[in-house]
Amino acid sequence: MSRSRRIALAAGSGLAAIIVGLLALPLLFSGRIEDRLRAEIADATSLDVSWSRARLGLLGDFPHPSLRLEGLTVLGTGDFAGDTVLTTNRIAVSMDGPALLSAVRGRGPLVVRTVRLEQPDARLRITEEGRTNWGGEVYPTAEEESGQEGPGLALSLRDLRVDGGRLDFDDRESNTRISVRNIEHQLSGDFSRASLDATTSTRTEAVTVVMAGAPYLHEVDVAHDGTVSVEMESRTARLTDQRIRLNALELRLDGSVASAADATVFDLAFAAPSSDFGDVLSLLSTLYANDFPTLETSGRFELSGEVRGRHAVEEVPAFSLALTVEDGRFRYPDLPLPADSISARLTVSNPGGSLDSTFVDLSTLSFRVGQDRVDASARVRTPLSDPDVDIRAVGRMDLAALSQTVKLPEGEDLSGRIDVDASVRARRSDLQAEAWERVDASGTVSARDVALRGPALRQPIDVRTLDLALTPSAARLTDLDVQAGSSDVRASGQLDNLLAYALGSGTLVGTASFESERLVLDEWRSDDEVTAIQVPGAVDLTLDGVAERVELNGIEMSNARGRAVVREGRLEMEGIGLEALGGRISVDGTYETTDPARPTFALSLGLDSLDMGQTAASLASFRALVPIAAYTEGTFTTDLDLQGALGANLSPDFDVLEGDGSFATSPVEIEGFPIFERLAERLELSRLSNPTVDAIRSGIQIEGGRLLLYPFDATVAGMGIGVTGSNGIDQSIDYDITLAVPRAGIAASALDALASAAGPLGSRIAGIDPIPVRVSISGFVLDPSFSVALGDPTESLQEAAVRAGADAATAAVQPEIDAARARADSTRAEALRAAQARADSVVADAERVAETIRSEAARSAAEIRNQADRAANELVERAGNPIQRIAAERAGDRLREEADQRATDIEEEAEARAEQLVTEARERAAQILGGVGHP
Repeated sequence: MSRSRRIALAAGSGLAAIIVGLLALPLLFSGRIEDRLRAEIADATSLDVSWSRARLGLLGDFPHPSLRLEGLTVLGTGDFAGDTVLTTNRIAVSMDGPALLSAVRGRGPLVVRTVRLEQPDARLRITEEGRTNWGGEVYPTAEEESGQEGPGLALSLRDLRVDGGRLDFDDRESNTRISVRNIEHQLSGDFSRASLDATTSTRTEAVTVVMAGAPYLHEVDVAHDGTVSVEMESRTARLTDQRIRLNALELRLDGSVASAADATVFDLAFAAPSSDFGDVLSLLSTLYANDFPTLETSGRFELSGEVRGRHAVEEVPAFSLALTVEDGRFRYPDLPLPADSISARLTVSNPGGSLDSTFVDLSTLSFRVGQDRVDASARVRTPLSDPDVDIRAVGRMDLAALSQTVKLPEGEDLSGRIDVDASVRARRSDLQAEAWERVDASGTVSARDVALRGPALRQPIDVRTLDLALTPSAARLTDLDVQAGSSDVRASGQLDNLLAYALGSGTLVGTASFESERLVLDEWRSDDEVTAIQVPGAVDLTLDGVAERVELNGIEMSNARGRAVVREGRLEMEGIGLEALGGRISVDGTYETTDPARPTFALSLGLDSLDMGQTAASLASFRALVPIAAYTEGTFTTDLDLQGALGANLSPDFDVLEGDGSFATSPVEIEGFPIFERLAERLELSRLSNPTVDAIRSGIQIEGGRLLLYPFDATVAGMGIGVTGSNGIDQSIDYDITLAVPRAGIAASALDALASAAGPLGSRIAGIDPIPVRVSISGFVLDPSFSVALGDPTESLQEAAVRAGADAATAAVQPEIDAARARADSTRAEALRAAQARADSVVADAERVAETIRSEAARSAAEIRNQADRAANELVERAGNPIQRIAAERAGDRLREEADQRATDIEEEAEARAEQLVTEARERAAQILGGVGHP
């Protein structure tokens, strides 16, 4: 072998060894690295951290190994158990190779070089007591920091990236909320050095900031670029060349941020380099979202501020902000009216120490549109401990002129006039003490012929008249006349303690009354999932109403009257009555949302002479609990006390539904009810197929998803009947009935079978008329099973006749008696033909029920698939960017796959039940034919 060939062979062998090593290393070490990572996380935090998949490779940041965690989830613990703190689709971490090998052997920390998070979703909360759902205090004490041992996870970070992130921060302690969507962030530097220069770049969408309850930003696009110089020893970061863009407004920021033992120290100043009024105008999200680049603007503004001092658990730095607008004007080229004479002076200041020392002073805010002008001012002091507000507004606005000045979303339209001349000067403590002499609230708000149209509204709204008057102690609605779609409402009322409630203290007390000729609530139904309406706690409102016509869920109601009271977190319904479903409905009870995810209710229902078929067709809950109603013509009356909880879409949770009361009916006709049809077939008693039932009365109880009927007697198709048992929401049945069947009305073969099955007692049946028959019914409504036996034959003929209504029964069954005698004289061939007909009928009925089972299963399966398809499409429609759209499409595909599997299971189970039903019917048919000696 030549020398060159030996060299080539050696090189190829070496390359192959490297490739094998690259492929084998992840397999050899990934499990041990994953175990070490779990241990490091357990030592570093008390949070519940998990992931669905971990992968180790060498090709992502060669020659440094890369660890990828997919489906990472971080949950809170303790009081925050189950609270989602962070989720991310994937986190990729590149680690130092030598340090990784040492860490695997337990001899050193893991050293991180780069981190990349894909679609992280952080949800951070601070409670009123200052506890955080991510663990520990907001700031560790010096003793806590000094007592910490050296970390098992070291940073030599060179690159940090966040793709498609989301942040929701809710600080209940300071009433601060921050929401950020679609975060794209990159930080580059070397965090292993004693000092470093790092560059940072951030892009976000829809930033919303509320501080101390006051909104500062609303769905603003934010971009940030800058350089950070960090001194590790002094723990100080100097910010230079910081450029922040809020929509079109650009800010420059300079200063430093230092980490002290128990606080963060800020020394920052910011200002807007531009004085173009259009830049600050972009912060108004309505203007910025509608052709903002075409907006013609003029005027000047100045904006500056600073943040200086310590920020700790109970300490905020001093901060200030000043904004001035002079001679502002804007106009869209394709709209006829400008907004001009715009001026504003806003200062926000705090000397440091407490957030409660913040003073917000909007001394001037004025503008003009067409011939209308609005002037307003607002001041707020001590916003946390004792809000002190001074708000004034005066002006008139023609909404039609406004719609010719500001571009509204497509399809929206405004018209009408609003007049305001009102002022409020109040302090929460004065309101609590009812020191009305120190409260100044006066003025009026009125609206005339206001028309609102737009895609966000399901129906057009016309406010014909609205008059509201303010006093220190109350707000009086003297007149309200509204047309909303096909519904009309006229109302008046009064709200007491409104100012104290608005300032976060006291109970809002009020009374109101309304009347309507027609309320069409179906026009306002949403296609979205219905969720619970939270009942506010600090509210005591009483509403009396009268509506001549109400339409809801396709049910037409009339003469609706009643009272609703919101009090102590509950909705109380008093004396509500209306006419619907052919009768009268009355309701008293309560609804409460102590647990918003699971509302509860307690109701006393009075349903008087309702049409049973209409009620079953209109109310799924009634149809599920009383399945016979769907096959019945007649009326029913019930007094029922119900208690329970509401689940998805505010439907009753039948597992915890409880109730008791009484149930009565008029004489009713039953047609096509599977239980009676099958029982008629079993007893060879055709009159039971579609019987008439005399009026009945029974006690009822609802518990654990079942309706229990107390024992009662009635007359069915002229025969006495006794009933007791229950049926379930799942359509299962468990009933015992006794029938008094006239001897002349029962087939000889059925009578012989009863006598034979009764043993020695069967010989005593000869002298009894009517025949007592006991039937136990089980299974399901569409697929019942029967156990038939002879009843107690020792009962006297006189007693049996009285209990079953012998006179009526005898008259009704005389044709059956004649037919029975004729059958007794028939030939064997005729008996065979009759048996064949009965056998064919058994099979045909079974096939019909089987087809019903299949069609119901097909309908349910189709609905499951359709719901999943709609949910998947909604996920895609809500996706805000291409990355989110890809993730939404994948999630939608999973939804469709899971739904298709569930639907397939339902169809297969239904097919198996249908086949079994038909098979059993054919076996019964064979028994019928065998009983008459079929060859």
